[in-house]
Amino acid sequence: FVKALAPMDADRFLSGSRDRTIKLFSLTSGECLQTFEGHMDVVSTIVALGSHHFASGSHDNNIKYWNDSSRTCVRTLFGHTGSIKTLAAV
Repeated sequence: FVKALAPMDADRFLSGSRDRTIKLFSLTSGECLQTFEGHMDVVSTIVALGSHHFASGSHDNNIKYWNDSSRTCVRTLFGHTGSIKTLAAV
């Protein structure tokens, strides 16, 4: 089931799930536009960082920085010893 939601812009939002994926949806069509894979455990939090970037946190203890235009994980941040449950854009 879904653990996290984050708006990207006026028409798109992200969902993070227990299935370890992040999905990008269109509000207009209801379609899943893209599925992002890379976490090894539940995706528990997502935060949009501009119109084409976002970060996700997981029970795998990692934070991933993504580019939705290139559909890739740009960087993985390691070092936490527990689940990442909250992220915030500052």
